[in-house]
Amino acid sequence: LTQLKNGSSNHCYISVTVDQELEEAGQEKTKNLKKPRIIEQYEIEDHKITRISEQKIFNQNRTESVLSSFDLAKNKPSNNFFLGIIDLDKLKKRADQDTPIIGIFNECERDLRLSDKELREVISKLHNKLKKTIDLVFLDIDLSGNIETAFALRHDVKSLICFQERYNPEIVDYSKILNLLKLSHVRPLDFARNIIELFDERIPEQKRFSVSLINLSKINLDFLDSFNNIFASLGAFIDKDNCFLKYTTKSRNQTTKFGDKRFVDLLGLYLTFIDNTKSITCTNKQTLDRIEKDLKNGYNVLKDLIIAHKSNFNTNGVSIYFPQSGKTISSYNHTCWAENSWWPYFLFRLKNSLEERSESL
Repeated sequence: LTQLKNGSSNHCYISVTVDQELEEAGQEKTKNLKKPRIIEQYEIEDHKITRISEQKIFNQNRTESVLSSFDLAKNKPSNNFFLGIIDLDKLKKRADQDTPIIGIFNECERDLRLSDKELREVISKLHNKLKKTIDLVFLDIDLSGNIETAFALRHDVKSLICFQERYNPEIVDYSKILNLLKLSHVRPLDFARNIIELFDERIPEQKRFSVSLINLSKINLDFLDSFNNIFASLGAFIDKDNCFLKYTTKSRNQTTKFGDKRFVDLLGLYLTFIDNTKSITCTNKQTLDRIEKDLKNGYNVLKDLIIAHKSNFNTNGVSIYFPQSGKTISSYNHTCWAENSWWPYFLFRLKNSLEERSESL
C-alpha cells in the first residue's frame, strides 16, 4: 500500500481490495477447515490512502472481492484499465514452496487461491462491466507465465505480464510502476513494455528470473490449430512406434524447467523437438518429417505471443504444464486450455506408453 501511495497521482485512481485469511487466536489448524477471511478496501489518489471498508466473511465467492474493486472505481472517468493480482502469501514469505499459486495449480489443502475457473470468471465479469477489453493484467505471482493461464484470459485481456519462475517479491516496486503513468499520453502497450524494462537493473540480483509481456490476441485459432496438429500427431503415434516415445521423453528432459519441475519452457520445447529430429531413427519417417515441419511453422506462430521478455537463464517467455510421467493433477482437465486443446490427449497417451514400457521391463 505504501508503494501504491508513493506512486499515485491526481490523474491515476487506484482501488485496492485485500482478501486474506484470518488467523484467529486459539484456532486449531485443521487441513480442510475453511477459515474466515478479512476483506479490506482502500482508495488511493494523489498520495492519499482512504480505507473504505473492512468485513469478515466466510462463504463469499472469492471473485466477488476482486469485482468489488471495480465497483469503487466505476464512477471514475478512465480511458484505460490495469488490473494487478498479487500473492499476499508470497509477500508475507509464507508461500508453500511445493505448491504453485494460480490457475490450474490450485492444489492447496484449503481453497485459498483463485482457481482457473475463478480467474476466468472474474476477468470475464470485469470485461462485461467495463464494456471493453482490459488493457493489461499483471500477475505478481510465482510461475504464472504459462500458456494455460494466458489462454484462459485471451478473450478479455489485451496483454499479460507474468513470471515463469519463483522470484523475490521485493523485485516488484509498484511506486516505480505507477510513476510510468506520469508520462504524458502513455499508451497501454508502452506502459507494459516500460514495466518489463524496470526489471533490468534488478535481474543480476536474482538467482533465476523470467518475466514476460504476452500478446493475448495472438492466442487465436491459428495458434491453436498449429499446436493441436503437432501434439495430436505425437499422441497418436507415441505408442505405435517406440521412436516417438524416445523422441518425446528426450526432448522434455532437455528442455528448461522451473521451480516446479512439472513446467517446461514451451518455445524451448519446440526448439528441442526440432533439434532432436536430426538424431532420431524412426521407421515412420514420413510422420516425423511432417511433425518437424509443423514444429517449425508452430514455433514462428508461438514466438509472436511474446512482446517483451527479460530473463537471466535459458527461457523464452511462456511455459506449459508437462509432468514427466504424463499424469496430470485432478483439476487440469477442467481448465480452459485442457478443454480446448489436444494437450491432455497427448499427456494421456504419453502416460499410457510409459506405463506399458515399465510393465514390459
